[in-house]
Amino acid sequence: MLFILLSLSFSLLKKLDELKLEMRKEVEEKYSDFLLDFDKTSTTVDQLEVAVGEVEALTNMVNTHLRPEVAQATKDMHEVGRQLQELSATVEVIRQQRKWDKHKLLYSTRSYEVDLNVDQRNLLYRWFF
Repeated sequence: MLFILLSLSFSLLKKLDELKLEMRKEVEEKYSDFLLDFDKTSTTVDQLEVAVGEVEALTNMVNTHLRPEVAQATKDMHEVGRQLQELSATVEVIRQQRKWDKHKLLYSTRSYEVDLNVDQRNLLYRWFF
């Protein structure tokens, strides 16, 4: 009986060793594929970390330098627009004033047209028209 038990035990150990060997081969095959993929992935992760660092540096530069400059340029553009509106209103007032002065002068000089010679009248008309 002992012999049978030893023989069974030996056969179980042999089977166990075979299973271990098969498992080891299976794991090694998977692991070798994993190592190839791991190296590629590791390189890609390193490149991604470098790219993230560059993006963060650019973001900091934009926030530090460009954003305030853009904000100031925007303020300046709003101020220029406001000044242009003021100047446009001033020019319109001056045009209306000249138009009114032209009519005023035209009607006031009609009574004196007899006193003005042709050159003076032409000069007045060219000035206002």
